[in-house]
Amino acid sequence: MKSIEEPVPLSMYIDENFIKPSGKPLSWWSKKLQVKYGSFCSAVNRETLPLSLIYALSDTIGIAPESLIKVQDNFLLHRYLNSPELPPPVPLIKPKKIPHLVRHVLVNGFLKPMNLSHQQLAERMKVPIHRCIGLFNGIKRRGYHDFELLGRLGAALGTGAKFWLDLRAKEDLDLYLERAPRAAKYFDWDPPRDFKSIHAADLETCERPGFVLEEKFIKPTGIPIRHWADFFCMRATSLTAVLDGKVLMDFRFIALLTKAFDKPASYWIELQTNYMSAQYLREYAPHHGIKPFQRNLDHGTKIKQSKLCNVLATEFLKPMGLTATDFARHIGGGSDFTSRLKAGGVRVGVELAVIFGQALGTSPAYWLDLQMADDLALRANNCTKKYGRKNGSPSTGKKYHQTKK
Repeated sequence: MKSIEEPVPLSMYIDENFIKPSGKPLSWWSKKLQVKYGSFCSAVNRETLPLSLIYALSDTIGIAPESLIKVQDNFLLHRYLNSPELPPPVPLIKPKKIPHLVRHVLVNGFLKPMNLSHQQLAERMKVPIHRCIGLFNGIKRRGYHDFELLGRLGAALGTGAKFWLDLRAKEDLDLYLERAPRAAKYFDWDPPRDFKSIHAADLETCERPGFVLEEKFIKPTGIPIRHWADFFCMRATSLTAVLDGKVLMDFRFIALLTKAFDKPASYWIELQTNYMSAQYLREYAPHHGIKPFQRNLDHGTKIKQSKLCNVLATEFLKPMGLTATDFARHIGGGSDFTSRLKAGGVRVGVELAVIFGQALGTSPAYWLDLQMADDLALRANNCTKKYGRKNGSPSTGKKYHQTKK
């Protein structure tokens, strides 16, 4: 028996390994598979077989359908890649930079799905429209956090202040690392983008970062403040302002803290965002009285995407800051392809798998395997609906291969 990984046509593989060794005529096989004799003879003389016949062969010869599909995919991929008229490769996509993370998440994760305008958001936050627009232009007050404005935003959208404080800190951290790339080794912090994973600040346990730094780290060393100021390359009065909470810890200061003490940068960043979130809840929230929008982001019309389209969107496009339209335009897809890609209904063949691999830096087989998983899942769902069985095929292959009238 030939190796199942050899790039041979599936019809040849079936003929040489199963039909000829069985000694049965093609009429017997066509009857066994519940396929018309003429159609079966025509199929085995072609290089590719339809999925319906592959599933029927799988049940008859006892080989998993994914193994047969891989034989066919390997042959088609080998033939396409060795074609003399192979089109020029699609250039690899470079990730798009997202300079304003708060704006990106706010617009694409909240305003668009909830069908809200800037004016409606400003009215619910109880701030002038120009302050709300400042969220989109990177305008900041009070250091690198305007925690009151971000707290109002969290109250209006029902996420809490810490979600937006973390996003703003990540946005500012990225800008800082652009100016000081050598400091990247000290920062391994990346906040979650899902607001459901952000818990509200505990008002009783959130201590001022400067107080924690002074009482738990600086005083136990017995080293005077002026010497610590020299270590942090700042004046003693500036360090005292940080310890008293008059000035926020910037990322240069946090990088030095990771060198001085056995705590990662994420510890100090979380300490500061937790405290500022609690400070908003203590000082401002009781007076604002902001009620969140009564809209559930989990509700609404959702299009059920295939596994392939879901992986494409979540594992590749979103982390790269790309939309489906951007991706379709990059690989030269038309408006019809763009619409199907947005709806999650794109079926990937060999040529498209090669294009996806070239654009995203993966192998074509990666996308062919995802498409095969979609095909098998669709077959299992259809089998469940028709026969009420969750796994496997019906007990009688004859009934299973009948077509609906």
